[in-house]
Amino acid sequence: MKTFSSPKIIERRRSIVADLAARGGTNKDIAARLSKLGETNPETGDAWDTATVSRDIKVLKEKAIQTRKEELLSELIAAKDSAWKCGNHVAVVEAIKAEILLASK
Repeated sequence: MKTFSSPKIIERRRSIVADLAARGGTNKDIAARLSKLGETNPETGDAWDTATVSRDIKVLKEKAIQTRKEELLSELIAAKDSAWKCGNHVAVVEAIKAEILLASK
């Protein structure tokens, strides 16, 4: 039977998974560490499995990539605005190209 955790539970677990993943170790190691920390599925009382840890890591990586894309886009917009103000049309064109490339990924 599939269960669904609340957003708060997922957020807490992913925060711990992120910390543990940054220290290294396999998904099995992370799942075992979660259990040792007393972090279990509150709906079933069971330990979190490696599939859950794997999904958490995938989501965390996707969020990190999206955050970095947003940061890069902000930097490109600032660079483009600066280039416009300075009349550097070559830099404007390059910034636009970089924005298009970033948006296509």
